[in-house]
Amino acid sequence: MRQNPPSYPRHADTNGWGDDRGGLSLPRPDARPALRSPNPPSGLVAFREKVEQRFSRLDREHLAATLMLVSFSGLLNTPDELGNAEAAIEQIAHVRDAIIFLQRAIRPTDLIGQLDRESFVLWLDGGDRFASVERADLICKRRYMCAAGANPLISVKIGLVTREPHSTDTVDVFFERARLALTIAQEENVDWYFAHEDA
Repeated sequence: MRQNPPSYPRHADTNGWGDDRGGLSLPRPDARPALRSPNPPSGLVAFREKVEQRFSRLDREHLAATLMLVSFSGLLNTPDELGNAEAAIEQIAHVRDAIIFLQRAIRPTDLIGQLDRESFVLWLDGGDRFASVERADLICKRRYMCAAGANPLISVKIGLVTREPHSTDTVDVFFERARLALTIAQEENVDWYFAHEDA
């Protein structure tokens, strides 16, 4: 049975681009990220370790957190007329832009990991299910702004799950729930799907 997404308050910013509560904002569509080298996202093993290290503090401070799987589609597509070398360079630029895009969508204290060239994982400390669903909605609505050359065929799907304080579930359990949520989002062709912790 399909879960209904929770109702959540909109940001005070009436155009939906910013967050007045946490200072989190995404760049406007005309503010394309510069082609610079972003801080590389963590690999899966390092990401898992960093997340696990945060559990005790989150429990101590009674804070929720959210794991979010972000999957781009068409990120590696390039024009047919490009040669192999040029296509490879453009693909690298697209992936780099995607990383910058996601880094702008989260706080510096949050975590970002890379699963493959089109898939990333985010960890949002203090992100309860309402704030995290809103964040996912903003990311999906912004789609993908590529400084290397806008591609209207690129889209993004997100699967997310929230860890409540004092949960005894492991990081791997949350990964599996988020993967299932992402699969449902892809199969039902919705931007994002939220998996409840006790699902």
